[in-house]
Amino acid sequence: DYAFGLANEYSEGFNIRKVSNDPAYTPDIDDWRNYSLNARLGYQLNRQHRVELVNTSASTDSAYDASAKPKAGVSDRNLHRTQITRALWSAQWNADLQTELSEGVSTERYETQTNKASTYLTETRVRQTLLSGSYKLGASLGQINGLLERRSDELVNSGLRKDVGGRADRHQDAVALAYLLSLGSVDFQLHARQLHGGGGNGQRINGLTRFAELGDRQGFVTVAPSGVDKGWNDGRSDLATTAVDEQVDDVGFIAAVIDQVASVFPIDRTRVYAVGISNGAMMTGRLACELSDRLAGVAMVAGTAAADAASWCHPSRPVPMLQIHGTEDPIVPYRGGTVKALGTQRGKVLGVDALAELWRSLDGATSAPTSTTMGPDVTVRGWGGPTPQSDLVFYRVEGAGHTWPGGMQYLPQFVIGSTTNTFDATTTIWQFLSTHRLNTG
Repeated sequence: DYAFGLANEYSEGFNIRKVSNDPAYTPDIDDWRNYSLNARLGYQLNRQHRVELVNTSASTDSAYDASAKPKAGVSDRNLHRTQITRALWSAQWNADLQTELSEGVSTERYETQTNKASTYLTETRVRQTLLSGSYKLGASLGQINGLLERRSDELVNSGLRKDVGGRADRHQDAVALAYLLSLGSVDFQLHARQLHGGGGNGQRINGLTRFAELGDRQGFVTVAPSGVDKGWNDGRSDLATTAVDEQVDDVGFIAAVIDQVASVFPIDRTRVYAVGISNGAMMTGRLACELSDRLAGVAMVAGTAAADAASWCHPSRPVPMLQIHGTEDPIVPYRGGTVKALGTQRGKVLGVDALAELWRSLDGATSAPTSTTMGPDVTVRGWGGPTPQSDLVFYRVEGAGHTWPGGMQYLPQFVIGSTTNTFDATTTIWQFLSTHRLNTG
């Protein structure tokens, strides 16, 4: 059996910037072209064994204005290439034992050009070998799942130090065991996972996002504070956590952290950003509401905002925002509603579209929306306003779960959903935030 898909989209372009009477103001026509190729070839060797080969390729070439006053004769372009190849062998040895062996390679290349000369280049290559299996112990005894994983990453980046040749690499090995017991409608699960990362560190959030490593290459300071009892007071009054029950002043805490870091490092106070995932994403959104005079931009992954956020979110100025969300997030629903984690309800939240409409109003992002696609599963929507501080960019990831795009699958798919490798959230977030500066005028 086989499947094949080919798509080619393009736009002749238009100016998204406000027209100016200044004769030196000559914005580019923001045209773009996107193509994608998807192919799958499968063969059933016999009743027990099957092999598959899957390939996905995507390319986007788009124009943009690199400065507030674009010059005549200057062409700025973004080039984004993604390719993913994966081979899979699955075997059903008997009614109780099943195994899968897969080998995959993904490459992502991002480049900016001015008049066809490269001004920035980053390319990430990931190779993953995965062996997984499950064994049913019996209807009353449950099931054992096992996993062995080898993952290696290679980065080529024009911003890396010359003494390392513009390259960096690391590897990660993982061993996982899981026990699952189902009794009617109730599942009991026990997991043990040990990771070793070459070049990594022990901070859980940085192990997922790798922002500290990116900061070392790009020259910014990364701070990863911890909330009380592993939680943040993110604005949900119906969230039963210590931070909410005790009304912990997490906004004041983050403000103090910024001041403390500024007293130790010579940071640029007009380029302070906040990023978070899940509860941390919603805390980031609250900071945008209440620390808009301190933050030059925010990014939120797998998180929206409290259902009543419109009643208390009143930023003193527009805040640029990037948001990423999977459509099949089993914890924070894409369409909003009740957050559910580990079988407990954790308050009600806005859906992604409602969040976008709220911040369009708060930021004055009144322009018509733009929409582009990236690979087979990502749609990027954007809105603008009279200044760059009104920029809003929302990534919709079809089929993805409560995960960090390009990051590790930190829990099994049946718990958090799947992770896309169509793009790297960390790189994408930094490319967005780094172009914004706090307007102190």
